[in-house]
Amino acid sequence: MENFIKTCTCIGKVANFMRRQEIQVLSEVYEGCQMGIEALDEILPKIKDEKVLKELNGHQKDLKELQEEINQMVRDSNEELEQSGKLKEMMLKGSTKLNLMVDDTMSHIAEMLIQGGNMGVITARKILNQAEQIDEGVKKIAEKFIRLEENNNEKMKEYL
Repeated sequence: MENFIKTCTCIGKVANFMRRQEIQVLSEVYEGCQMGIEALDEILPKIKDEKVLKELNGHQKDLKELQEEINQMVRDSNEELEQSGKLKEMMLKGSTKLNLMVDDTMSHIAEMLIQGGNMGVITARKILNQAEQIDEGVKKIAEKFIRLEENNNEKMKEYL
């Protein structure tokens, strides 16, 4: 009986560790989406080209939908996302505004978006690679985020 209890305790710790990894992955992806959404909130008013505006509005919509998928998955598992610092968000907004004041050409905006997208992809890939075993649904969400960012980066390369 004692071995059974030890085994159950060990299984519980492994399950908690896996659950923590999944929440970490979801939190990072959620934060990546949030940073993209907030950057686009600053950038979209500067866009004059209707085609670019349509593409970026679509990308922002996709990021918001992915955030909702994450929220639903977290709600269904009775967990909570890890909170990111507000300082990071304020720094992003300030940096984006400053960059746009210095240069608001479409080429510079495209470069900013590609750099931001690459940072999101790198972060998501690293956290996925570090997660030992995670739920397939969580993995698919992270991979979807990566695809969204990579696709947007390819579209923006046209405007460099």
